[in-house]
Amino acid sequence: TAAGVLFAVAVAVVAAVWLRPDRSAEGNNPTVFPRPHLLPQALPQRPWNHSVPPSVESEQIAADRLSVLLSGAPSLQWQASTRYRNLTALTSKVPMLHRVQKFRGASFLYQDPARAHLPGSLQRDDRSVQNMSTAAFLSLIGQAEAASSDQSVGEQLYYTSPMSKSDFEFLWKETDTSFFQLRKENALSGDFNTADHTNVWLGAPNVSAQFHYDTFNNFYVQLSGKKQFWLISPQYHRSMCLFPMSHASFRQSQAQLFLDASENPCPSQDDTIPFQTVVLHPGDVLYMPAFVFHQVKSLTPSFSINVFSYSTEAAVSEAMRQHVVPAVLQQRVALPIKAAALAELLALFLQHGYSADNKTNAAFLKSSIVLPRYQLLRDTLYHGCRMDCSYLRFAVSQHTSRQIQRASRHASNVIRAFEEQSQGKPHDFVNGVREILLAGFIEDYVSAALGPANACGFLTCLVKEWTA
Repeated sequence: TAAGVLFAVAVAVVAAVWLRPDRSAEGNNPTVFPRPHLLPQALPQRPWNHSVPPSVESEQIAADRLSVLLSGAPSLQWQASTRYRNLTALTSKVPMLHRVQKFRGASFLYQDPARAHLPGSLQRDDRSVQNMSTAAFLSLIGQAEAASSDQSVGEQLYYTSPMSKSDFEFLWKETDTSFFQLRKENALSGDFNTADHTNVWLGAPNVSAQFHYDTFNNFYVQLSGKKQFWLISPQYHRSMCLFPMSHASFRQSQAQLFLDASENPCPSQDDTIPFQTVVLHPGDVLYMPAFVFHQVKSLTPSFSINVFSYSTEAAVSEAMRQHVVPAVLQQRVALPIKAAALAELLALFLQHGYSADNKTNAAFLKSSIVLPRYQLLRDTLYHGCRMDCSYLRFAVSQHTSRQIQRASRHASNVIRAFEEQSQGKPHDFVNGVREILLAGFIEDYVSAALGPANACGFLTCLVKEWTA
């Protein structure tokens, strides 16, 4: 009908207005950052205290939130600690390895298909997954070690799986990970099944994992071979160039600071970045707090177990997301209305959870999200970080404002509770974790409300509006 045609034309016109890019938010040429000076620091070492129960010692270690190399840990008494120093002993226990990962390149970049909210964020490289006999796997990684000290351009083999759901389930009888399982620290705790977070790692020499952080406390036990770790405090998150939260490789760095550092340089915002490095030998145990950035490289054929255990930081991350999302951000309403409501919500949230000054909050958004996470991807996945900034100035109804106030108050209260319960822990560590939590929450919220492709454009506009 004529009315239907007119309606369709009106919708098309409105859509064209909504989607017209605002060049004022496009930004100038990408900022060029100088490379940081990487300052090596000693990793603390700590002998295991056998005068207290093992679980108490683990909790005391984790309470300091400092990475530390542990000597004399009870894991030395495991059957597995002596039985598998020679990896060929695995063949009688594990005839087949299922889902061995094969890839080419200098490092293994983890990808979570559930997080691939944008076409292109799940990189289709030459990675493949296949089953093979353990004898064949060990033979191939032995050949790789003998052939060259640098297999970065060759085919890499890598196996990892939760111990409770893998070919290595027999290890429960040859290990005792119970003393690495930390109790809940405070009221923010949720249920956590450590058994589902005990993992097996088996890899060829020169296989490396790019810089990333985990949200759990991590006790890492080396059973066979040598593996090198590089560690960086969460306070330097702005220089780590994390992938956006909507990306399949979220929580990981887009660039490498130590391996093949000439490729894909990261726009660092720190002149100097202290780091710690350690080579684990059989019997060594490394404790890493939640949110500590770490890059890992197998120096020889390597066999390891790690135990992820409860952390307050992980509980806070989950608690922040257990909020009531205002209806206007869930409904199919015009993008400008959503953008305006979201701008008001984030202003209130950051004023209560970060700073009362909008310019300070704008600087946080720019330095913690827009520059480090989107700078290298803006033109390929995020429409050049463009959006019509006038959307943010649409009027918001009183009813919507009341919903926004409730939602922002909940998330702000969780952050304040985290700060109160982190008293006594290193200030720089706590502040770095807090900023990562804030940035992740904001990104998730914006992506859910406006769509991942619009997140960078919206945040770029918000920075501009708050600094005007």
